[in-house]
Amino acid sequence: MTSDAGGGTRLSFLGHPVPPSFDVRMVTIPAGSSLAFDEHAWRDAIVVLEAGELEVECLHGGRRSFAVGAMMWLAGLELKTLHSTGTEAVVLTAVSRRTDP
Repeated sequence: MTSDAGGGTRLSFLGHPVPPSFDVRMVTIPAGSSLAFDEHAWRDAIVVLEAGELEVECLHGGRRSFAVGAMMWLAGLELKTLHSTGTEAVVLTAVSRRTDP
């Protein structure tokens, strides 16, 4: 957990250990840039928006915006692109079950 600007707490995986049966992956999208969505890369992952402003674009053109602290499940969605729309880079952490024995 991390403190937010309002004095509350929010989920964060940065700098926090996870059990050995899980993997943590960090994805950064530079400010003003986009990342093509790859369904396989997000399978089985809980995703937290650690920094920046994220906009997800659906295959059919719709878009949704997320702010720091948003927790998401991106697998199984018809997404096309992840956009970093703010002035700072988007930082996402994805926690998933380890696949190796």
